[in-house]
Amino acid sequence: MPSGGKRVRSGPAKDPNSEKSRRLGYTLQSLPNTECRMKPPEWPLEPADDERVRKLEAEKWKWLWKLPQARAWHLPQFKWMIRELALYARLSTACEIAPAPTALTVLLRISDRVGMSAAGLQALGWKIEAEAERKPVDSEFTRRRAKELNRESAAERSPMDETKHVYQRRMSGNG
Repeated sequence: MPSGGKRVRSGPAKDPNSEKSRRLGYTLQSLPNTECRMKPPEWPLEPADDERVRKLEAEKWKWLWKLPQARAWHLPQFKWMIRELALYARLSTACEIAPAPTALTVLLRISDRVGMSAAGLQALGWKIEAEAERKPVDSEFTRRRAKELNRESAAERSPMDETKHVYQRRMSGNG
């Protein structure tokens, strides 16, 4: 067993919202949370022998390429994932027909590698944008309005709001 050194996913996951990540420039690429409309690539594997399995794999393949991640999979630097995605579709179809524990384990590992899980998305540096994440328009008007609201709320506060409550310390021990 090797000792020391960096390992995949060793230690806590990076937090893109932390101060350290900001200093290091670590950010996640946002993928729009909408259906990808680009044409899926050709199926890279040999067709399955069974017609039913072939049809299920084709449906899964079309579904995969409509996901938000498909925008990233179409980029040249991620073309290597096409074959892995086909393996994911094939294995996922096989697990739907006849689940097997070892196949499910392999399926989970592939799903991490291609960005089909939350951990996989983060490992690849992606995040799927939520509607709530859309940033408000930054303009002189919005900045001025924010200052006005801050002044108004400060004027409405009473001196009692500024006092802090002091909690009595509880002693643990004999009850």
